[in-house]
Amino acid sequence: MARFPLVPALVLPLVAGFPAGVAAQDDTPPQEHYGLRVEYREYRPTATGDLQMGPTVGGEEGTLLDIVEDLGIQDDRTFDARAIFKIKTKHKLKGGYMPIDYAGDQDAPRNFTFKDTTYFRDDRVATTIKGAMWSGDYSYEFYQGPHGFVGALLGARIMDVDIVVVDVDSAERETDSGVSPLPVIGIEGRAYAGKLSLEAEFAGLSVGSIGRYYEFEGSARFHLSDRLAVQGGYRLLSSEVKEEPDLFKLRMSGWQFGLELSL
Repeated sequence: MARFPLVPALVLPLVAGFPAGVAAQDDTPPQEHYGLRVEYREYRPTATGDLQMGPTVGGEEGTLLDIVEDLGIQDDRTFDARAIFKIKTKHKLKGGYMPIDYAGDQDAPRNFTFKDTTYFRDDRVATTIKGAMWSGDYSYEFYQGPHGFVGALLGARIMDVDIVVVDVDSAERETDSGVSPLPVIGIEGRAYAGKLSLEAEFAGLSVGSIGRYYEFEGSARFHLSDRLAVQGGYRLLSSEVKEEPDLFKLRMSGWQFGLELSL
């Protein structure tokens, strides 16, 4: 957590307006009186990253590739669907799903090795990176009051990705698939001012032999009623999956817009 000193500074403004003490749910904003909350967000990120896969025999390192410069991966919009179950006044279970679907098609700018195949400069190379990111968290709201809440998170992100790299000219094809769980801890908070609410969340953790993950998002909501809100904000996430000597890094950042329904 010490790697990201700006994150607490971004969350603290949510806490500053809260009076001291802890209140029961009856004292929380009416929008927080729910059992199930579902969200749908359209996410329009810019994607960058790195990819390195060595030969399957010998444990050698493959070429470290930039997924944009070397493979021509193009930005594409996606969506994020979430569900929150409030199981007790201060306790929540959160789950989420975001599809990952990127493609690139360009002439190779240099010679490179991916797994057991060498791709030569100016060969046409077609690449797909497809899969999903699943999320699951337990959240404890250690502060609740008439203006909102602050809570702690403990959970995981699961990267399920299939990568295909094809040399169109020589009909050579390499594939790689993996499911990688990445644990996270974090903090979240939401502050209400009438029909407007502001929310910030940070989660992340580095596990040296497995990889690392962190994400930050900030958003504003306009509550059309106690049960329905429209939302807009910004999200940044970075994942790194390691399996020596291979690695896969994916960074996504951009605006998101959506709806929130509380039942």
